[in-house]
Amino acid sequence: MKSMNLHRLRLPFLLKILLISTIATLVIAINEILLEQALLNSFGIYKIWNTVNEDSLGSYLMPLTIALGEGALAIYIGERQPLRTVFHTSSLWILVICLHLGIFVKIILGIDPLLIDYSNPITPIGIVIGVFLMGEKYWARRW
Repeated sequence: MKSMNLHRLRLPFLLKILLISTIATLVIAINEILLEQALLNSFGIYKIWNTVNEDSLGSYLMPLTIALGEGALAIYIGERQPLRTVFHTSSLWILVICLHLGIFVKIILGIDPLLIDYSNPITPIGIVIGVFLMGEKYWARRW
């Protein structure tokens, strides 16, 4: 009976985390679709995109900053919800896992990974860093 009560307490929390990661993944997916259309329709944007991604520094810096941004966006969404999510260390890790699952689902659905691409090894690390940098006040110890 006691484990059943714990299950009821954790389920809404997990649903909030799933909602936050879904919204953040949808924002990234919509931006990827818009970027793809801009690259197809504008030669200037295409040229700038290729120039940034051809450089060896740009090929690592661009995915890192976008992954950091997605992690920070997820925390921002969680803080701005009407029913504010109470973050702590374990909920931040659950959020990281949900963000990775959301991106995996996005790839399965066939949305071209222009911004978040798992072929670059820095992307998963960037999401973790983004979540924990933006959510530092939730996991950092106060002395």
